Amino acid sequence: MSVIDGAMGLDELCEVVGVAYGFGTGIRGIIGAWPIDPAVRCFVAREDCRVVAAAVAVADVVGGIYMVGTLPEARGRGFGE
Repeated sequence: MSVIDGAMGLDELCEVVGVAYGFGTGIRGIIGAWPIDPAVRCFVAREDCRVVAAAVAVADVVGGIYMVGTLPEARGRGFGE
């Protein structure tokens, strides 16, 4: 996985999370501001230059790893690890 920054990476993360959780494109409005928060890191995994998995890590008062998701066609191959 690699850390993303910028609008393009965030769009890719939102695409994966939206499909993985069934949110669709509405997820962009929910997590749109997270990458500018210093306590948040967004990660994506790529296969053949295409984002196939994503996760969001928060290091704040209550930290954790959230929105771990993998596209259906890439599941079962360890991208979510």
